[in-house]
Amino acid sequence: MPRATAPRPASGARSEPLRWLAGWGRIVWFGAVLLVLALAADMATWSRIEDPLARLVAAGVLVRRGQGSPALLDAAAQAASQQGWRRPLLAWRGVQLRWAECVGDAVLAQRLRRRIELASGN
Repeated sequence: MPRATAPRPASGARSEPLRWLAGWGRIVWFGAVLLVLALAADMATWSRIEDPLARLVAAGVLVRRGQGSPALLDAAAQAASQQGWRRPLLAWRGVQLRWAECVGDAVLAQRLRRRIELASGN
C-alpha cells in the first residue's frame, strides 16, 4: 500500500510560514517582557514606566494584587486617554466607578458616569 505524503509547497512558499512564526515569536517575547515588567512593578516603580501599554499592564497587575489606589486608577485612565485608546479608557473608568461606588462617593461616581458616557459616544 503506498504511503500518503503531504503536498509540498512551491519553493518560494516554504519560508512564508517561518516568517509568520518568527513574527509571533517576537510578539510572545514582547508579551513576556511586559509580564515580567508588570510583575516586578510596584507603586514606586510604576510611575517610572514610560511605555503606555506597559503602564496599563502593570496597573492591572497592581490592581489584581490589591495594591491599587485611586491615584493609580486615575493615572491608568490618563495613560489610556493620552494614547486615544477608547476601550482601555472605558475599562479603567469602569474600575474607577466601581471603586467610587464601593466607598460611597456619589459625586465622584456621577462624574465618572458622565465621563464614561462621553467616551463611549452615547
